[in-house]
Amino acid sequence: MKCRGVSMRILAIHSDYINFEPTKKALKSAEDVEKKKEGMKDCLVVFSSVEKVDEKNVDGTVAKLVDEIKNIIKQVKTNRIVLYPYAHLSSELANPKTAVEVLEKAEKLLKEDFEVLRAPFGWYKKFEIKCKGHPLAELSREFTAVNSKPTGEKERKEGSEFNKFFLISSKGDVEEITEKDWKNAKLWKSKEQRVGMLHHFVRNEIAGNIAKAAPKHVELMRKLELYDYVPESDVGNLRCYPNGALIFDLLKDYTLYNSALKLGCMKLYNPLMFDPEDKIIQELVSDFHEKDYKILSEKKEFILRYASDPLNFPMLKKLNITYKQMPFAIYEEAPSFRLEKRGETVGLKRLRAFNMLDIHVFTKTEKESTDKIEELCYNFDNMLKNLIGDKWVLGWEVVEEYWDKYKDYFKRISKKMKCPTFVKIMPKMSHYYAFKNEYQAIGLDGANVQVSTLQLDVKDGERFDIKYLDNDGKRKPCYIIHTAPIGSLERCMYLVLENTVYDENEGKAPMLPLWLAPEQIRIIPVNDEQLKHAIKLSEELEKHQIRVGVDDRSTNLGKKVFDAKSKWVPYIVIVGDKEIKNKKYNAVIRAESTLKHDKKKDMTVSEIVKNIKNITNDLPYRPMYINKFVSKRIVFVAWSQKKL
Repeated sequence: MKCRGVSMRILAIHSDYINFEPTKKALKSAEDVEKKKEGMKDCLVVFSSVEKVDEKNVDGTVAKLVDEIKNIIKQVKTNRIVLYPYAHLSSELANPKTAVEVLEKAEKLLKEDFEVLRAPFGWYKKFEIKCKGHPLAELSREFTAVNSKPTGEKERKEGSEFNKFFLISSKGDVEEITEKDWKNAKLWKSKEQRVGMLHHFVRNEIAGNIAKAAPKHVELMRKLELYDYVPESDVGNLRCYPNGALIFDLLKDYTLYNSALKLGCMKLYNPLMFDPEDKIIQELVSDFHEKDYKILSEKKEFILRYASDPLNFPMLKKLNITYKQMPFAIYEEAPSFRLEKRGETVGLKRLRAFNMLDIHVFTKTEKESTDKIEELCYNFDNMLKNLIGDKWVLGWEVVEEYWDKYKDYFKRISKKMKCPTFVKIMPKMSHYYAFKNEYQAIGLDGANVQVSTLQLDVKDGERFDIKYLDNDGKRKPCYIIHTAPIGSLERCMYLVLENTVYDENEGKAPMLPLWLAPEQIRIIPVNDEQLKHAIKLSEELEKHQIRVGVDDRSTNLGKKVFDAKSKWVPYIVIVGDKEIKNKKYNAVIRAESTLKHDKKKDMTVSEIVKNIKNITNDLPYRPMYINKFVSKRIVFVAWSQKKL
């Protein structure tokens, strides 16, 4: 398949001479050169611009450029070439890193047969040229790279292919499997629910995902008035309604207080965009730019960040860090952007705009790093239990030498978390990490979805000069742990919603985790005469940091109860004359109800409070973001009443 659009543009001038001299840097990423006059006589001057589309296939672009220049050389009969970067030939320029790479590779290939001079990239230059003036003296070319690949198709790096596979049971037993016989693994005989989920994960990783059903969360996110599509914006950019905003903030609080601050993280914020011409950032960001979300500011192009790394690493390089401050960690709630294909954005699962909760830990030694990763593993285990229970499994990608070294370490983690695990082995290190894990959930469509991840980075400390001064007076590179405790907020919410459908399929009443429920209790007076008492009761419950709504509408009791159920309110408390007299309220407890039967119980105020606080006591709280009184609430999404 060929890439769409025109690739490189060149203007070739057969010249008596060209003289040029760099005067001032035009780009931060300009090559470091001496400001001196250079030139060449009787030569072919090739003014060139590398296009954005060339980023997809650098080698193909170089090959085509060299072929075109050689063809022109044959026609004008010279063996001298000047490669002159000339941005004015295009309005859709490639990033500077790609442009320099194309020119350097072309220069190297052409030097095998010709005398070549390359003008410096990224500089304003004054130049003087004299064209020979014959019919072939001025030629322009526009061409597409040869052997282009479809957008998003990447070369597999050497060593990144997995050559061994292992299963670790929740008891810590290790079993090797292969791509051919994985279905015959002894572990599959286990009746553990999570082993069944691990089987799905292994199948997807080895044999490929077999999608079975459409995701249900899109319907639920709208029905519960959490998130919605926004036709006035770009695809993959969702609106968050008040109830969704509450959950959004609770998840941020949860990560900050239950993970980041407990781990000693320092919280910070970075700008939303970065300069792709910055040399450190160029080294850090991927060579594949199909998902770059770009913005133009006063004729200069910036990239909206896809994570916190591109702006954190340049900052850390400049800091004076000593062994006394190690280890340390930073945390950021990072709005992030990736230009996913229009047809691939799906609800909360895959977006162009999302929010990452990023943690980076910096340590002195490998031992310090592995100890910290183990601590994080158990922390994330506890966090996920309050979101999706145990409906997830663990996966590791490990370089072979680290598997041999840390096999017992991986076994211990699986055993302590009682979590079956799939391990993929790489023969050699082709990335920045020695090993990484992924907490994987299985959606209703049969696909596995990464929730959170931990990566032991053993290269980037040296690569980006993120170092500390040790007690021996030497500067040493940090080990870096990259992690996101619950991944992106949106994907976490996607999994929480999909998880409710599992419960519904088992006959249970679907509900959000109690601590995330936008309205935890709805008080329903039987008639208007009990409304005053209902309001007083709500105020008493609110003192205990419980989100309480009051249905103050003049409508029949059955309709009020049905409406509360349709909103998945965990506790529906009925207030009538009998309840007021006995100080015991008839409560419908959703967590104990089924689709066919409501669990009802007469409860005092203290019993209701105790029930709720037993579950939510160590979890974040925020008040409701909507009006307490149902009659005053705005309907954001009109929804037909269905069986819930």
